[in-house]
This record gives sequence, structure tokens and C-alpha cells, in this order.
Amino acid sequence: MGFELRDGVSFCVIDDTAIFLDMAADRYFTLSRDANLRFLALVSGETLAVAPDRFAFLQTSNRDGVPAPLMVAPPVRSLLDEGLPTPSVVQVVRAVAEQSTAAVMLRRRRLRHNLVDRFATGRVPVWNEHDAKRIASSFEAAGRLIGITDRCLRFSFAMWRRMRRAGLPATLVFGVTNRPFSAHCWVQSSGTVCSDRLEHVRWFTPIAAL
Repeated sequence: MGFELRDGVSFCVIDDTAIFLDMAADRYFTLSRDANLRFLALVSGETLAVAPDRFAFLQTSNRDGVPAPLMVAPPVRSLLDEGLPTPSVVQVVRAVAEQSTAAVMLRRRRLRHNLVDRFATGRVPVWNEHDAKRIASSFEAAGRLIGITDRCLRFSFAMWRRMRRAGLPATLVFGVTNRPFSAHCWVQSSGTVCSDRLEHVRWFTPIAAL
């Protein structure tokens, strides 16, 4: 018998502190000092010294094993750090409209419910550098117009939807820092960051990827 995280919960470890994201509740949380030590002991392979129901985010599993922190491809480049084509006015207006739509969706429903892939076509997404840069350039220009400070979720969610509709592989990555705590999200395809600068996202430890 093993243990696993409940559906929608993920975590990462920064400086010996486990940080969790509960996607169903749209919240981040940490544990008390004692609980944190016990959880870290569990994920390192030690026997859990407290009943699993003491951890609301943990459940038993028929499979052997313990929860593991998220592993995503480390970012090695960013489209925004490279030469991007100049977007047309129509492309920029479309990117602005898509961010407005994303804002409405996120206000009406929790993020988890908005991430249902409505764009699945049965085809395997294929990377296309030209199309990805065209989308990145239009969103970057739109961001300069309407501002993206403290709006990374809206911006990234809108761009993720746009890339998925275009048949491009895209992952919405959530990352955190500790002491002080901060959260951020961005769009990434394999090791390529599409919605942010490389030097910025490297400050954050990924905690969830969708």
C-alpha cells in the first residue's frame, strides 16, 4: 500500500518547505512545522508516522509509492528573448479580446473547470516555430497595451487557449517562490517559454503543469 495526493493537488519543495496547490479550491497552502517534517519524511521514503487522514490532501493507494514533487522540462529559452515578427493590428486586437474572454471565464468558474480541453481534435499537437512566434508577438503587444502586471493568470490562460486552438503543444505552468511567497504562471512548450522572459520564470519553482 502506498500514498498519493488527492485529485487536483500538487506540490513542490523549496528550502525544505513543501508548498501545495489545490487546484479545485484555487489556493496555495503550506503545513505546520511538524506536519511539514512528517510529509517530507514520507516523500523521502520513510514510514508515515501519522494517520493519512490527518493530511486532508493525502489518500491511500493500492499501488506502492509516495507522492513526488512536480517535474517539468526546465526552461532553456524564451520566444520573447528572440526576434519576433511584428504583429498586425488585427492580431493584436484579437489577443486583447482573448484576454478579456479569459478574464470573464476565470471570474465565472474555477480555473480547474476552465482547463477542460475543448480544442482536442484527435491530432497530436505539433510544434511550429513560425506560428508560435506569431502568437507570442501578438500577445506581447497586447500586454503592452492593456498591462499584465499581476495579471499573469489571465494572460497565460488566454495564450494557452490560443496555442491549443492553433494545434501547438502548450503547457500552462504554475510556479512559486518562498520567503517571501509569490506565485506566477506562464506558457511553456517543452523547454521553450512562450509568454514570459527566461530570466523571470527561472526565479520560480514549478508546482503544477496543465
